[in-house]
Amino acid sequence: MKRKRWVIVAVVCVLIGGYTAGIYGQTDKLTKKQITGMNEKNQEDIAKSVLKDTGRMDTYDLNDLNKVTVYYGNVNGDKEQGEKDVVVSVNFGPKDTVVAAYTPSGEVYEYVGDIGKFYQVDNIQFVPVDSLGKDVVIVQETANQMVGAFENSTLLRGFLYNRDSDFSSVLNTTIAIEATWNEIWNNPELEDPNNWVKVREAADAKWNTQGDAPKLNLTRYQKYLVAGDTGKQLPSDAKFVQQSDRVVIEEIYWSQQWNRFIIGEAIEKKTGKPIAVLQDIDNGPYALAGLIENTYLVQREDGSQELLPEDELEWTKKPTETVQMTNFNP
Repeated sequence: MKRKRWVIVAVVCVLIGGYTAGIYGQTDKLTKKQITGMNEKNQEDIAKSVLKDTGRMDTYDLNDLNKVTVYYGNVNGDKEQGEKDVVVSVNFGPKDTVVAAYTPSGEVYEYVGDIGKFYQVDNIQFVPVDSLGKDVVIVQETANQMVGAFENSTLLRGFLYNRDSDFSSVLNTTIAIEATWNEIWNNPELEDPNNWVKVREAADAKWNTQGDAPKLNLTRYQKYLVAGDTGKQLPSDAKFVQQSDRVVIEEIYWSQQWNRFIIGEAIEKKTGKPIAVLQDIDNGPYALAGLIENTYLVQREDGSQELLPEDELEWTKKPTETVQMTNFNP
């Protein structure tokens, strides 16, 4: 079983991972004129300001700048300012995007904080939390990488501005995955290295922002495919034949107590203390490949996160989810 868990653990490391950063001293101000009249030259000036503010001037070359995108939302919760904050995405290629937040002040934008460094940012949206009087910044990120497999994934990652601790990660969930691996990677004892496996997920994601606690409703469409007798090289997509598929329906909701998005709540049996349940690992497409672990990603009151089996949890609020299996043959 340990050999089978490495794919899941590697993926969860991505889910657990998040970016927070401190606020750096500002020199050149980002102006409203630059934002409203953005052109090729202004994009370089905006990118320069973002790199200076986030302390990344020595990391990037402005000659590699690809695109600057500006999004408007209520980041810092200052209702008196009467104008929206801006979140600026500065892209230097498919694996390098810097995102920072600013708030209006006269004719300039004051630097608020560093939301993080991402792979490719496809979109940024803002989900209001009425009880906080501000928005959660939702970054849609596509990561083309190897995480225990040839994997491409798209994630929704949420960040909340806190005056004491800058931006904290409050949501991390995949909405698309395509991963391919050879079964011998999970089981080195196999004599035949020719069996390649693929899993896919494409999710419909819908936000419900009515009321005080916004919800993210996910419908995950998943498939499991196999390509046999193809040799040691990664086979073409046409070689894969679908073996099984399913639909998983999940609800992720805002918790005022935990100040983040969760799927449920429980008591950790060994400590007797409450924990927030963030992810049901079995709801990922890897379960179709037989990598079923009956495991949850949880967060404790001290902010630490860990994978725990279900038998270590005593549910106080079970997740709202359904699994519709149309065919299962791992």
